[in-house]
Amino acid sequence: MILPTNTTYSSEDDGLSSRSAGQFRIPIIFKRLHRFQQMDFELAAWQLTYLCLAPRRVYRNVYFHKQTKNTWARDDPAILVLIAACLTIAAVAWGVVYKLGLWGILNLVLFMVLRDFLLSGIVIATILWFISNRMLLSPPSHSTPADSSVEWAYVFDVHTNAFFPLYLTLYLAQLFLLPIVLKDNWVCLWLGNTLYLAAFAQYTYGVYLGLSVRSELLLSPLLPLFTAYILSLLGFNVAKHVLVALFLSLIHEPSGSNIESIVIKSPEQAPSMSTHLERAIEQIQDSRKPHIEIDFTQHTLEDGNVVSTQERVVKDVQAPAMFKPTPEQFFANRGQDRTKPDIAFLKNHFYREGRLTEEQALWILEKGTELLRKESNVLQVDAPITVCGDIHGQYYDLMKLFEVGGSPADTRYLFLGDYVDRGYFSIECVLYLWSLKIWYPDTLFLLRGNHECRHLTDYFTFKLECKHKYTERVYEACMESFCALPLAAVMNKQFLCIHGGLSPELHTLDDIRAIDRFREPPTHGIMCDILWSDPIEDFGSEKTSDNFVHNHVRGCSFFFTYQAACQFLERNNLLSIIRAHEAQDAGYRMYRKTRTTGFPSVMTIFSAPNYLDVYNNKAAVLKYESNVMNIRQFNCTPHPYWLPNFMDVFTWSLPFVGEKITDMLVAVLNTCTKEELEESEEELTMVSPHVSPEETAERRKVIKNKIMAVGRMARVFALLREESEKVSELKSVSGSGKLPYGTLASGTEGIREAIQGFEDARKSDIENERLPPELFDADSEEGKALMSSLPTTPSESVAVEDYAGVNANGVNAGLEKAIPSTINTNVPSPRSPPTPYSPASPTGGGFRRGHSRTASLGTTMTSPSTRRRSLESTMSLIQGVLDGQDKIPEEDQVDGLANQLAGSSVGNSGVSSGNAGAEARGSSNGSRTLR
Repeated sequence: MILPTNTTYSSEDDGLSSRSAGQFRIPIIFKRLHRFQQMDFELAAWQLTYLCLAPRRVYRNVYFHKQTKNTWARDDPAILVLIAACLTIAAVAWGVVYKLGLWGILNLVLFMVLRDFLLSGIVIATILWFISNRMLLSPPSHSTPADSSVEWAYVFDVHTNAFFPLYLTLYLAQLFLLPIVLKDNWVCLWLGNTLYLAAFAQYTYGVYLGLSVRSELLLSPLLPLFTAYILSLLGFNVAKHVLVALFLSLIHEPSGSNIESIVIKSPEQAPSMSTHLERAIEQIQDSRKPHIEIDFTQHTLEDGNVVSTQERVVKDVQAPAMFKPTPEQFFANRGQDRTKPDIAFLKNHFYREGRLTEEQALWILEKGTELLRKESNVLQVDAPITVCGDIHGQYYDLMKLFEVGGSPADTRYLFLGDYVDRGYFSIECVLYLWSLKIWYPDTLFLLRGNHECRHLTDYFTFKLECKHKYTERVYEACMESFCALPLAAVMNKQFLCIHGGLSPELHTLDDIRAIDRFREPPTHGIMCDILWSDPIEDFGSEKTSDNFVHNHVRGCSFFFTYQAACQFLERNNLLSIIRAHEAQDAGYRMYRKTRTTGFPSVMTIFSAPNYLDVYNNKAAVLKYESNVMNIRQFNCTPHPYWLPNFMDVFTWSLPFVGEKITDMLVAVLNTCTKEELEESEEELTMVSPHVSPEETAERRKVIKNKIMAVGRMARVFALLREESEKVSELKSVSGSGKLPYGTLASGTEGIREAIQGFEDARKSDIENERLPPELFDADSEEGKALMSSLPTTPSESVAVEDYAGVNANGVNAGLEKAIPSTINTNVPSPRSPPTPYSPASPTGGGFRRGHSRTASLGTTMTSPSTRRRSLESTMSLIQGVLDGQDKIPEEDQVDGLANQLAGSSVGNSGVSSGNAGAEARGSSNGSRTLR
């Protein structure tokens, strides 16, 4: 048998002539695709059957030469229609089994019929047609090679015949074997690769049979095919990779069809099978995508601004100085003069928040103390001079003061005390002023204020600041130096300059000179009064005839009247009293003039602008020169921000963590639904064991305490988190370091209302002007005796806060939002005894009994003195919440709920948790509903 060729008969030369191989016309089989009535489907079905069973028989029966048409190719397209129908059925089967949807099935039908069968057949037929005419033809001896050629339509018939066995193997058999061939074990790998080997070997053999003459070349693909098969058994899964390549185009179709659902999701498929194919698909997709380069040197803020991560966000704020100065930097003249510090370097170093070594700080304090000890109690200072009031740790405003008042090298200065506490930079103020004292001992004078003592620095923030920035040795050196500060000064022999005011025991200046100032200020007496007393509120128009009235604002000392001031000035032949000690809106205040001289009897100077960052007051200094007195005012200077009490960010964020913990506790209560509990209760009623009334009551008490504890914690932490800035303003500066009683219990609105009262900052901060109650050491014998004498039962007489504002919500309403939100969260309860602290503790709060001091409101968002939040105080807040000693409004409702939960949990502890969860089920949002 020879290779089928076609020739055309030419009547002109009475012979056969060949049609050029280059001439091409559309095959008849494609022209008749629409003529279904003329198609012989029975013959086509017979041929498809024998193509699988006996392919040689098919070719023997169809090898006939039609003399009338002179063609070997089929002219009946029935076999094309049947194969297309089979592919359609296969596509529908794939789509139905793997839930592609109607649009996905239609896409799959088009892909299989057009791409896999017709388009690939046209390409393969063209290649075979070219190879057959150029390499496989063996023309008869009576003709030339150009006399005959292989018909393209016949080669397409060969592809059609060879495709049907491949269809049965890959499109039908593989559909059922897919869950097996995609697994990772070796047996499944062998089965899948063998399946593909058989399919392509059948196709190659079918092509060989169709082009049988000199077509041994067509069997050459079998060698690399078998070689690839053997190599693939080492671990390359042909089925998996071919399926990905064939169906990858479906991923980008708008139908939403999913390649994973086609090739990996079998109803009986194990999850591990899908994982590997998903990874392969992701790798192919990712390889086509450009890699996104992330620039970690840039960061986008919430407002859209882009900042560099390698630079400071606020560039106009200088970076803190992170180094300790060397001796060459610290001492004057580049370390040559070891008797004086370099004040220019210290000024800039402190301005950049730099710190000294402990030895350098102690050296400044010791040298300054030596100079202060040599001075008398009452200094004699001459004009011209600049008088300054309170500084209170506002170092950056102190630098502004020297700009306004003049350089210390050219100007005589007198400071009236209160250099420390309530500001962030107290130790910097002390070290810089003491350095100036070393340089200018005869032109810079420092007096003592009421804050230059252990009692107030321990109660407020100076001790904490010294321990945070340096060591307690530096703090002790400061206390020793404070005791050496003079108490008063007479300026130009006309003005008495003191920190506070007059005393009933102060008659002449000799009374001040007789004081032993090298000690802690007492709580009464002349030394206390000149540091603590104030002019009476209605100074100059008093309604009392007394010269001195008890100072209820300070909690110690006296108010002195206009009459007392005039008598003292006349007695000592002075013109006026210049003092500090009180914040003034304008930075100064002139009181009523004397009758004899017409000069103000008292003048108050305050040199801390925007005191505590909320007063919004001006500061002032008094310049006296040539018998002319001028007041120079100045405003505040921006300063670096510190968290309250030099707190670290982890302590500050503790309420955020605490709120999440309460969410977990609420989730524990929500372990089962109410329906599940109702079903379980029906079963438990039949087998409930006998429980004594005592056990039931105890169970009810435990559940009640759990509900209360979760409710308290949820409410406290939700408020602390959402109102962190507002809460920080309300922080008490009492020894307990806690909020005013009832503030958190009154909720967010209560906090906002309290903050609105801060517009009158002086009134809200007035409590901080009092002499703090005396601390006691809980470990001492006296402390233990005081602790044992404190009331510990509710029956004792204890002042209890009014909770009327808290009762409005009701327990049941609170449970609908979260675990009871109406339970009072102020801590500790007024019924609870105060917790003692060692005097060394910065948050100490062990006051002596009967001090009658209530928790006062803080006044600032930035001053650490008014927000004593620390890790210890926050933990005490939590502990107080869990103590269960708070006054509980609507306690009957809580008891009823606990009784209900305890009753349903009798005999089964696991059910009790479920009941608690069911009752709290309506509050699945937890503490979030409290916001």
